Amino acid sequence: MDRTFDNELISVIIPIYNSKTYLKQTIDSVLNQDYDKDFNIILVDDCSKDDPEEVIDLYKDEDRVIYIKLEENVGAGEARNIGLKFSAARFVAFLDSDDLWKKEKLKKQMLLMKEKNALLSYTAIDMIDSTDSLIKSKRKVPKKASYKTILKNTLIANSSVIVDRAVAGDFLISTRRMSQDYSTWLRLLRGGSLAYGIDEALVSYRVHNASLSFDKRSSLKYIWDIQREDEKLPAPVVFFNLICWSFNSFIKHFL
Repeated sequence: MDRTFDNELISVIIPIYNSKTYLKQTIDSVLNQDYDKDFNIILVDDCSKDDPEEVIDLYKDEDRVIYIKLEENVGAGEARNIGLKFSAARFVAFLDSDDLWKKEKLKKQMLLMKEKNALLSYTAIDMIDSTDSLIKSKRKVPKKASYKTILKNTLIANSSVIVDRAVAGDFLISTRRMSQDYSTWLRLLRGGSLAYGIDEALVSYRVHNASLSFDKRSSLKYIWDIQREDEKLPAPVVFFNLICWSFNSFIKHFL
């Protein structure tokens, strides 16, 4: 049976793992939102080795910042699930611990969520490097996306997502070690619901050299595994989806 949620509350769930360098910027980008209703930040420390508490102590008098320190490393997906289980909010947003939000993100996105009675919404992003320099300006997104859309185009950035648990139910994130967000969005949209997008870069997604090389080497494999194992799609269908994904990925990154 689904829980009863606080309809006026948004929880922003941020898993932390060795991201102390960027953590204050990330937290401040949420606290500085021009959204005038209730929200909190749930920080889930997945056994970081770089002493994030030195940063988190700066917010000890900020009631909206909640810190959960795990006893063992569980991975980003399970860390987010711990945040989801802790949260009483109807609306849950996700943010990686090195990404940033533009100050109007929550306000604009919550207007869209309520207008569309959306299960899930997302925004466009821009891409920055480790020094906050812009790598690529707005990466366009469509105003809506279906299950079939995201089979062929991984257009939904984790740090842009808000989910309404009154519509989605008391869901959990996939516990795959990689690409758990993509697997989760597929599962949430599998029943026919649409996700709604804002084609405005309200998130700055931080790109590291390692993440670029990961994309080139491994994304195709993880998408194949998710569509074959989680979605139970036939191999020829997944092969066609991957061809479409490769084309869309080229456009996103180079055009």
